Amino acid sequence: MIIGAILSFEWARRQGDNPVWHAGGVFYLGLPCLALVCLRVLPAQGALIVLGLFMIVWATDTGALVFGKLIGGKKIAPRLSPGKTWAGTIGGSITATVVFGLYIALFGFDASSAMIYALVFSLAAHGGDLFESLVKRRFGYKDSGGLIPGHGGVLDRVDSLFAASVVLAILVFGLHFNPMFGGRA
Repeated sequence: MIIGAILSFEWARRQGDNPVWHAGGVFYLGLPCLALVCLRVLPAQGALIVLGLFMIVWATDTGALVFGKLIGGKKIAPRLSPGKTWAGTIGGSITATVVFGLYIALFGFDASSAMIYALVFSLAAHGGDLFESLVKRRFGYKDSGGLIPGHGGVLDRVDSLFAASVVLAILVFGLHFNPMFGGRA
């Protein structure tokens, strides 16, 4: 990844483009991919950990959409992301908390601790979503792709996951955190 960032930096510099953003893009895409692969290959429950993370992110995004559309209200960052509301943000986080609590409870593990964890990771997911909005606004792109009509591109489907996966990998590998709350990680 470091070699890719260096090559991207040098290529952009020679093209007269912004090399720092190009090199940063390698890390923006590479770190989450590396984090997910490393989490998945954990011997005891890697697949369950990654599935749990996906459930938090998907529940956050889905809950934010539903609550935001149903309730509406004050915008969280109107210049950055004009469609995101406080109701959607709170609703998405509540949805993620309930969904992940149920997921962990299915295994008979500590659901109440899991719900606090889900709330924190839901906020990381919201942060990832807002960060991508910031980058798109910085470069003047409303939609970063055309593969999925009516959406902001493929990165809009995974921006929340990018932030949450890197944070989880840091916790698991750096602090030996157990995201299964009672299971063997």
